[in-house]
Amino acid sequence: MICELLILRHGEANLEGTTDHERSLTQKGIAQAKMAGQRLREWLTALDTSSSNREVLIIVSDAHRTQETWAQVRDCLDDDEVRGWTVRHTRELYLASVDYLYSLTLDVFMEPYSAQSFSPPLSNEVSNSARVLVLIGHNPGLSDLIHSLSGEWLSLQTGEYQRLQALDSSLTTWSRC
Repeated sequence: MICELLILRHGEANLEGTTDHERSLTQKGIAQAKMAGQRLREWLTALDTSSSNREVLIIVSDAHRTQETWAQVRDCLDDDEVRGWTVRHTRELYLASVDYLYSLTLDVFMEPYSAQSFSPPLSNEVSNSARVLVLIGHNPGLSDLIHSLSGEWLSLQTGEYQRLQALDSSLTTWSRC
């Protein structure tokens, strides 16, 4: 079974805010998030995520700018499209290291599902059929994850995303799409 991964960096954020965690999107960042939402919708529609073997897990950093990015993306999707998807908002994705992101990605796709490294564990929420993972977070971790999986260097700019696909069941070979 093919494993699909979409990595989305939050939209452009204001430099102002009480803390880095509380920074909000600029108007450009909102537009970037809407564009990403439209592309995500097209991609997920092509994957036919309504079938039982295409369970979708979306993990979003709890930083304000990533929450706003997810809200704009979510507005581009129909309720019928997201029914049954699992969406998690978590502090662990905020400025996560590549090691954490790599481990989480492999855990989500391994059978039997074993994402015990995620706090709290996701194993009760996502079945072994999870084959679509969307990460919405921050650099440098997201760009480093792309490199770790595909072997290619890519610096995600704000509002950019990258799709990857596992080419083997052992999840050792990934390709950028």
